[in-house]
Amino acid sequence: MKIMALLLVLSCTVGCTAGEGFLEARGSELYLYGKVYREIGFNKYDLLLQSILCPEEQWRQTNEKEVTKDLEELHRHGFKIIRFMGGPFYPTDFDRYFFHKDSEIQATIRKIYFQRYDRILDLCDRYEIKVIPSLIWWNAAFADLGGHSMHEGVTNPQSPARQKMNEYIAAVVDRYKDRPTIAMWELGNEWNLQADLQFKDGAIGNYEKNLAPPVIVRDATNNFNSEELARMTQELAELIKLIDRNHLVTTGHSSPRAASMHLLKAAKANQPLDWTHDTQKELTEFMRMTHPDPIDVISIHYYEEAMECFRAEGGHGNPDNLGLFMQAAQQIGKPMMIGEIGMYKKMEDAIEDYRQPGCLPYLEACLREIVKNKYPLTLYWTYHDSNIGRGEQHWSLEYGKTDEVLKRIEQANRDIKK
Repeated sequence: MKIMALLLVLSCTVGCTAGEGFLEARGSELYLYGKVYREIGFNKYDLLLQSILCPEEQWRQTNEKEVTKDLEELHRHGFKIIRFMGGPFYPTDFDRYFFHKDSEIQATIRKIYFQRYDRILDLCDRYEIKVIPSLIWWNAAFADLGGHSMHEGVTNPQSPARQKMNEYIAAVVDRYKDRPTIAMWELGNEWNLQADLQFKDGAIGNYEKNLAPPVIVRDATNNFNSEELARMTQELAELIKLIDRNHLVTTGHSSPRAASMHLLKAAKANQPLDWTHDTQKELTEFMRMTHPDPIDVISIHYYEEAMECFRAEGGHGNPDNLGLFMQAAQQIGKPMMIGEIGMYKKMEDAIEDYRQPGCLPYLEACLREIVKNKYPLTLYWTYHDSNIGRGEQHWSLEYGKTDEVLKRIEQANRDIKK
């Protein structure tokens, strides 16, 4: 009831059209200030984490300088947009920094939280960089916060998980609804990869017990299908649009699997996984279904599974199907953004990081396809990310270390605007 009351109040203050300085979607193109908008930029996963999850002394002595340096470098080399994780990752961090059962304590920690969020956006403004906050990077965290399965959180709008998701999204969106620094809102990161696979232990996985709440569910009741997820994304997008008419909304989905429609049908029928590749028509309809209105922008992440799409088989190392993804977006009538692209798992077996020359031919092939097909927005994974961990430091791009790669991305960013 509290959430609904808040939304009724917020909806009374919302204008009907986007203000100046906000991105617009017209058909399969993005526009800014009435002109076609095309940009290549980066992910910076840890941007917000460097502000909200550190002691103030660390921010003043180290993190502020590092963030400022990174943003200044990107600005100096002509990059104007980045995507970042728009909140904590683990459920216990949400409890520590945003939710609290005591209302007075909660008000205090949220005040601090948004002060730390503000200073990141202020720095981005200083260097003329727009941002895409991925609001709930890992939606399983909210199932754990709710003490129930992911399926319950995905399918039941009244579930504790969904109510907490609504509360977090509404608070962030309302605070920044009039701020052009935000390029668009993204719901989360790769939620679609958890759907349709009928995991024996559920689509969450395990992590350090000290980062999990006391009650967690780790069984097949976590499973959900893509149609159920599409309904949730629609409902969350409607929540955002009720509060904020200025900003576009995207899902944050990775590319569909090459067998997406077949896997969905098998999951709905409780049949064994069907890895038969979809036709171009089936994949296009699948992307349309998973990006329902009022979602404005189609999201894909382009790694090895994406290369298999729109093909009878194979595709490893060949990005020439990027043109078919763009054709699908044009048929659907919405802009497409590549929310992540870069090295991929099979490449890692032979190439340890971006600094090795062996990655350049693939990088150049991708950039040629992106420019040729005039993608509205492409974001490389990832710029100077000190908090990735998990042995993924080789994914980090940084001037002074990966200049040959960055020079090629710079040139493509100039070419795509011609």
